[in-house]
Amino acid sequence: MKRFAAALLLAALLAVPGAHAAGLDQTCELTATRFDADTVNVLFPDSSAQYWTASYRAVPGTHIRIDGVYPYARYTSWNVYDPALRPFTHKADIDIAPDPGSSNPFLPGAKRKTPIEQRHYTLYITFDKDFNPGPNTIYVDPSKNPTGVFTLRVYVPNKGKDITGGVGLPQVTWQPNDQGAPAVASPCRNLQKPTVSTITPLYAQQDGPDTGPPVPGRPQPVWHKFTNLCQAGQDLFFDNPYGDQLPDSGQSPCSNFGSGGFLSNMDNAYVYTGINRHYGKRFVFRGKAPTFGLDGQQLRYWSFCQNDPYNQRYIACLRDDQVKLDADGYFTIWVTRPVDRPKCARNWIPWGPQPWGTLIYRHMLPAADFSGAIQQASYGTEQQSMGAYYPSGHYATAQEPASPRAPC
Repeated sequence: MKRFAAALLLAALLAVPGAHAAGLDQTCELTATRFDADTVNVLFPDSSAQYWTASYRAVPGTHIRIDGVYPYARYTSWNVYDPALRPFTHKADIDIAPDPGSSNPFLPGAKRKTPIEQRHYTLYITFDKDFNPGPNTIYVDPSKNPTGVFTLRVYVPNKGKDITGGVGLPQVTWQPNDQGAPAVASPCRNLQKPTVSTITPLYAQQDGPDTGPPVPGRPQPVWHKFTNLCQAGQDLFFDNPYGDQLPDSGQSPCSNFGSGGFLSNMDNAYVYTGINRHYGKRFVFRGKAPTFGLDGQQLRYWSFCQNDPYNQRYIACLRDDQVKLDADGYFTIWVTRPVDRPKCARNWIPWGPQPWGTLIYRHMLPAADFSGAIQQASYGTEQQSMGAYYPSGHYATAQEPASPRAPC
């Protein structure tokens, strides 16, 4: 059964498009495949992140050149994925060296609002191990990953900036190794696919049925660290009272599935739990909030998202700077249908119309001394490792009164 669940997940993965002609400017393609809340809301995205994805074919003697600008934003990165959408290499903003005459605004102590003319970088994805055209070179082994995708992320653009962080899209060119810089700027660099975000908010506001089947989820939810597609599928289908009744050989195939999946970000670590209105109409959880930001805090970023476990769309998310804390620095977050929202709930995520859900908690780029980071936990030790930062939760059958320790 567990093998069957993993097969179902893999069958649902996105297909990788074919190769493109060498020397082609791919900026327009990167624009066309931006993940949009209403049109490409799949693979468990975060509502506070923007994603642009394009395909590659690892042809020896060629490389992909990316002429980019550091965005005015909390974070940016490039991840490279295999055909199963598992990341195997990446460059975070702090790892990307600037072009001559520019500076990296994400480095510790750097000026965050450097003029756009001084924010340029050049990054290469190369398919020849000995070809090293610049300091920001990512090598993809054609024998291991002949095809795949690469993704640009921008999290939380500065106030007043557009979804690119106010700098437009990078120019992405696939070219032979003996070819120099692109001769002209791309006509697509400032082109944006229209943003559509109407269906998702309306979907989140639907109430849906009071209850549902008893799977997925448990009466007392447990958060699991995300490791790979197989383990996520196993938890989704079998981490519940029904799955407890099935025979288990004691051997799991998930150790053979590598790490990552669903276009996961190598700078993030995730824990997730299944929730189900079969066990209650209101789910509430509480934990200590990590500090966040660019200047020595515990994390660069954190968020909670409520997702549909089957179509992988997010219903809604709350990110770090949107969460209200109590006097002790703890959050209390409710997940309910709009009709069941407690009047005293300071932090609320809509459940959505479906009776089930998958809550995902993200931690990004933890400080080396932050022991409560998800990155420090291993599968099965989440609560012990995270301590006060573990989001303990339960189903509330009625509106719970506020108290000094755990305000509603």
